Amino acid sequence: MRVRIARDLCVGAGQCERSAPEVFAQDDSGLSRALTRTPPAAQWPAVHEAAGLCPVGAVLVTEDGDADRAALPDAHRNVDRAAHQDVDRAAHRDVDRAAHRDASRAAPNDRRETS
Repeated sequence: MRVRIARDLCVGAGQCERSAPEVFAQDDSGLSRALTRTPPAAQWPAVHEAAGLCPVGAVLVTEDGDADRAALPDAHRNVDRAAHQDVDRAAHRDVDRAAHRDASRAAPNDRRETS
């Protein structure tokens, strides 16, 4: 197994260092770096956990000569994008409901004043 940090993706969340402190550390800029590119087998579960917890997919793992799992960051971006869209839709529904509720409350009063 080989591991590296895609520093162009890293946001310094520190999940990798929390999961595998023997393999990852944050530098003075707050970004993560791999302390070793080839962690011992005993660290592999922690490295996989770190890769799974990284919010931007910056922990790249290569196993047995495979290419870096570069698709992982794209998958994270797609999940993030979908999550943001869901949050946006929910927020718009809440705003629409509140506006409708406010309009419904105002409507009877408006009718009374014009009668």
